[in-house]
Amino acid sequence: MSKAAAVFEHLPTEIGRFRYQEDGEPIGAEAREFLGLDDYVSRSYLNEETGERVVLLLMLGRPGPLVRHPPNFCYESLGMTQIGDVQALSGLGEDSSSQFNLLRYQQPGLTQNRFFVAYSHTVNGSWSAPKLGRLKFGGEPFLYKLQLLVPCSISEEASRESLTEFLAAFIPAFKASLSK
Repeated sequence: MSKAAAVFEHLPTEIGRFRYQEDGEPIGAEAREFLGLDDYVSRSYLNEETGERVVLLLMLGRPGPLVRHPPNFCYESLGMTQIGDVQALSGLGEDSSSQFNLLRYQQPGLTQNRFFVAYSHTVNGSWSAPKLGRLKFGGEPFLYKLQLLVPCSISEEASRESLTEFLAAFIPAFKASLSK
C-alpha cells in the first residue's frame, strides 16, 4: 500500500490552468473508518483567469467501502437535492478511455446555489465508473476514488467546462504520479 499512497506526495499544485488554493476540511476518524480509507487528500484549485474553483477529494482505501458509498449518499444526507439523473462523462482531453459519473445538486431553498459532482475509481490510472463497482474492483487490494465538486459560480455551462478542463489535465498528472 505504501507505493499506492506515495501518489499523494506527487500530486501537483498546478493542474492545467488551475492552481492549488487551500487544503479542504479533514475527514474525521469515524468517516475514514466507515469509508475504509488508508489515505486521502482534500484540496481546492482555482482558475485565476475565470474564477472557477474545483474541490478535489482523492481517496485511497479498500474497494468495498469506497465503491459502496457513492457521493449521492453524502449529499442527500446533508439535505441537498439531486437535479436530474446521473450523466456519463468521458472523452476527457487526450484520454478517451476514462469515465466519470456526473451529478448536479442544488441546496434546498437556494436556487442559485448549484454545483456539480464528478466521481470515478481506478487502480492503475484508467478511471472507471461502472454501475456494479463491487464486481469490477472487489478483488483488488486497494482502490483510488476521485470526487470533484465544482460550484456553479458563473453559469452551469461554464462550470461544467471547467470540470472537464480540470479532469483533462488531472488524469495525465495522476498517471505521472503513479509512476514516481
